[in-house]
Amino acid sequence: MFESLFVAQVALINALVVTQAREYPSPLRSWQNGFFAGNPQYSPVGAFQNYSMIFRNNDGVTDPDSFLMVETVGDFPSTVMSKSYQQWTIYGTQLTYCGLLTFDEGKSYKAASPQFVYQPQLSSESEVYFCADPRAGGCATFWWLWKYDSDNKQLMSNVTVGGIPHELTFLDFYPAVNADEVQVEQQFRDACSYLLGQQNPYNYNW
Repeated sequence: MFESLFVAQVALINALVVTQAREYPSPLRSWQNGFFAGNPQYSPVGAFQNYSMIFRNNDGVTDPDSFLMVETVGDFPSTVMSKSYQQWTIYGTQLTYCGLLTFDEGKSYKAASPQFVYQPQLSSESEVYFCADPRAGGCATFWWLWKYDSDNKQLMSNVTVGGIPHELTFLDFYPAVNADEVQVEQQFRDACSYLLGQQNPYNYNW
């Protein structure tokens, strides 16, 4: 009897996983739009202030429907990483990350470029999970979560590397800020385009 019950529970879990994957086949959500800002609770450089994420509008013409770019404004003034830049690019079910990190006010940069795969079986309308490419160890190596609280208009970004908490940030939505008018220096985008163009999904660099 217990064996039959266990089999039934496994079947139910598998059915739920399949349902989630079918219901949310894409990592794109309607709330991934506009300007968000907040203060990381913890990060590789400790807690700091005035961190932002800009979800760039996609008209479905300039870029494919399955494409979305997210950027920081390129400056974290209250940290040792001032003048740094971060970019996330969703294309289909893939997420590429480009971090141009400086510790000397922009005199020199280090680059981080891990690749991720969307996890529909873990995701929902308000939660979007990405894990490292399976060839780089999958979720056990690195996972990234974006979670949106629609009641409070707040986005949570949560990162775990090798099972160790890496970054946690709560960002408020600012409807008065037009994301299309927030400028980002083009050389950062160009540098990320060049960097990511040299990478393979399994070339895991963090």
